[in-house]
Amino acid sequence: MVPSSEMLGIDSTEEAFLKKGDPEGAAEFNVQTWVVGPYRQPGEVPSTLRQRVKEMQLRNYAVPSPIGAESIPLEPRAITRLEKIVVPTLILIGDKDVPFFQSLSAIAANRIPNAKRNIIPDVAHMISMEKPEIFNRILVSFVADK
Repeated sequence: MVPSSEMLGIDSTEEAFLKKGDPEGAAEFNVQTWVVGPYRQPGEVPSTLRQRVKEMQLRNYAVPSPIGAESIPLEPRAITRLEKIVVPTLILIGDKDVPFFQSLSAIAANRIPNAKRNIIPDVAHMISMEKPEIFNRILVSFVADK
């Protein structure tokens, strides 16, 4: 699956903040995108979680990239090989996550043999941080069944 215009926009917006020397703005943008998500307002997400993710992002931005590091795309692309996955696969997606990941999770669930997809209500992308009890319960149950 080719990244959507939505995802390209997210990446370019973050990159624009960083290029102009505004890691705070980039971190806030990340919190809005991945923690709050497109279907909620910041006040609907605990401020402690928003702050924790912002601090994590700021630490990530402070780590320099290795000289000469580059992103090398997989060939063939992983999305073209999902049917080859033979291990039990659990796909978790928050119902407030960005549409691209909603679509991607559905594609993966349909194409990976015996995949199990759980849609977690009232959470965006950071399921394990925002709803750790639900995340852990689903994960433990999945592993115990295998």
